[in-house]
Formats: sequence, C-alpha cells, structure tokens
Amino acid sequence: MKTNLSRFRTVSVGVSGRTITIHPGELLLPLLVLLFVGVYYVGTRGLPDQSMMYAGPLMYITLALAVVTLLQHGFSIDGDERTVEDYRREHEARKTTDAADTRSEEGNRRYFNRRSAIGLVILTLGYILTMATFGFILSTSVFLGVLLFLFGERRPLVLVAYSVGFALLVWGVFIYWLKVPL
Repeated sequence: MKTNLSRFRTVSVGVSGRTITIHPGELLLPLLVLLFVGVYYVGTRGLPDQSMMYAGPLMYITLALAVVTLLQHGFSIDGDERTVEDYRREHEARKTTDAADTRSEEGNRRYFNRRSAIGLVILTLGYILTMATFGFILSTSVFLGVLLFLFGERRPLVLVAYSVGFALLVWGVFIYWLKVPL
C-alpha cells in the first residue's frame, strides 16, 4: 500500500516577493520526533546528571536533526521569477516520477511477498533463539546477510561488508560508548 503524502494541501504565502510553501505531509515525521523528544525530556529532567551523561547529547542531536528536517522538507521558498510554464513542467515531472515510483514498487513486490514475509518471521525467530548461543556479532551478521539476500541483494561483497560492518558498529556503540554488554 502506497502512502501518498501529497494528498495534503500545500499552503502558499507570499512574503516580500517570495512564496513560502508549507507542505503539511512532510511535517508529520519531524513533528512526531519533536513530540517524542519533548516527552523524553519531561520524563528525564528529574534524573541525576550522571544518568543523563549519554542520553542528554543524543536528545539534543535528535532535536537538532528533527528541526533541520522540518525546515528542509516542510517548507520551500521560491522567488517570483517562476512562470506558469515552470509550474506546468514541474507537474509533468512529478507525474513521470510517480510512474517511475509505481514501476519501482512493482519491482519491489518481486522481493517482498508472502513467502519473503514468512521468511522474515522465521529468520527473526531464529535470530532471537541463536543470539544467546552464538553471540551478538555472529548472529547479527548472519541475520542481516540472509535478510539482505531475502530482499534482493545478490552481491557477495555488499552482503558481507554491510552485515559484518553494521553488526560491529552496533556492538561497538553498545560496548564502548553506552557501556552495555551484549
């Protein structure tokens, strides 16, 4: 099912020779993130400073990224130099892009279907059951490699590099930065 955020009406406001266009559909995710950051802040502001040693910087980084995303994707500012023909060309380009997106979705259905969804559930169950026996790095690397293969990646170098690299990165973050053993 395709979610179409373009069904929300855009709001355009003319300010000193420029047009500011607000895209409400693009504001949903950043506003949701800002809401969660606010709830997190309210819930943790009474904790001692030592317990906020890692959470504080992450909260501020998340807040900054949400604001940047909000400003970059939610608003656009255009000058008056655009003509009706420019808007018509943009509209035609969007139609072409939508058609390409539809073709891309049809190609993705080849990899994501009932069989691959069942495979994902079985793979996840196997990952959970084998993590205690084989450890985080090996289990995660195998899980990610098989998952990538299941959803269409066929290049061995990409499968191994991404799977092992991501598992090591997550392991390093938890062990060295957060001081949480896996």
